[in-house]
Amino acid sequence: MNESSAFIMPFWLYWGLIVFVPLIFLVIVKLRANGVRENPFPEPEVPAIEGKGIADTYIRFVEKISAYSGRFIAFWIVITVTYYSYEVVARYGFNAPTNWAHEASFLIFGTMFIMCGAYGYLFKSHVRVDAIYTKLPRQWQLVIDIVTWVLFLLYMIAFMKTAWTFFVQAADSKIFFFGQGSDNETSFSEWRVSYLPIKGCMVLGSIFLTLQGVANVIRDIREFRKLEG
Repeated sequence: MNESSAFIMPFWLYWGLIVFVPLIFLVIVKLRANGVRENPFPEPEVPAIEGKGIADTYIRFVEKISAYSGRFIAFWIVITVTYYSYEVVARYGFNAPTNWAHEASFLIFGTMFIMCGAYGYLFKSHVRVDAIYTKLPRQWQLVIDIVTWVLFLLYMIAFMKTAWTFFVQAADSKIFFFGQGSDNETSFSEWRVSYLPIKGCMVLGSIFLTLQGVANVIRDIREFRKLEG
């Protein structure tokens, strides 16, 4: 068997798996939990917000988006493992290497990195240098978090602007009103998958991360006031 006879992933199947595989696994996890506990995922505890004000509603809404989006996207790893496993079997078992498995996988990995940012920020799982931070009183930790949040916001504004530029440049201006490209951008490989959904995820992921950052700083300011009061 040679490369020309190898299976080539159709685009409709590629994007369809990205959407429906996580949904299927989320349903399975929910059914296996069988109502034993509200959240079947092993996640750190986040203090509940009981108030009914605008800020309280905002925090609950954003944190639900961050949590559910992270859980959804986490199951993309199942897809990438399947792709690489298929590539290994096809290449070394049937001498039929694919021209899409590696690209399909690293595009998903890159998108996961961006789209899971809000989930990581919600559960404090981002890498941080805390050799000094952890030894400080809680008030000073909050001061550092609030001050450095300004730097975070400046970075995210630049990130969102850049992501939006990439997105509109990848869109065909003849099809999309916001598009600035002469055609929908595709990869340079033989597979030629569209980059438009990937770059759209850059925009969406940056928005989710920014919204979660605002929710976090509201929590920090409230906690600081409570400790100072």
